[in-house]
Amino acid sequence: MTPFPVEFLSVPNTFPVEFRDMPLLMPPDMLAPNNAAHDWMIASTWRSPAIDGQQVCFRPGRIGADGLWHGFYTDGISIPWYAQPLIRLTPFSMPELGPCIEHDGGYGAQLFPRATCDLRLRAALETVGVSAFRRDLIYKSVDEFGGGVWDAHTPESIALSRQFCQLVNVGAEPVWAD
Repeated sequence: MTPFPVEFLSVPNTFPVEFRDMPLLMPPDMLAPNNAAHDWMIASTWRSPAIDGQQVCFRPGRIGADGLWHGFYTDGISIPWYAQPLIRLTPFSMPELGPCIEHDGGYGAQLFPRATCDLRLRAALETVGVSAFRRDLIYKSVDEFGGGVWDAHTPESIALSRQFCQLVNVGAEPVWAD
């Protein structure tokens, strides 16, 4: 399966530069046993925009010894069904996608306490110009309903996420362990 850029998503020139540079995303392999949720994999190096002097860095997935793709998986933007029609979000809505990928990284690798992950999402949404109403609805959705996702993490799933997702200070390079 070949990754493809998300350039088909219109990113206005008014966005901060760091949010215009989106990662390549590999579509889900519907038969892969290691991706039962059918999420998309980050297929390029990508740094989230800086919040409080820190960035979440992703490295591309790769084929493992088992012949399967391994990497950091994202569902894009996921909020409860009841909120979707209110703000008309799809899994790849812009400008919300970048902040939501950063949020998925923070959650999956548990780079911060859960409440901090949610607050960083809200700050990133504000940075890209999402209205206060949309920003608050997205924040309240993950704050109220993200606990099930957070609680489902295991030490193994966190360690796997950290192989492909890392927190660094602005200007620092991630150190990936293989």
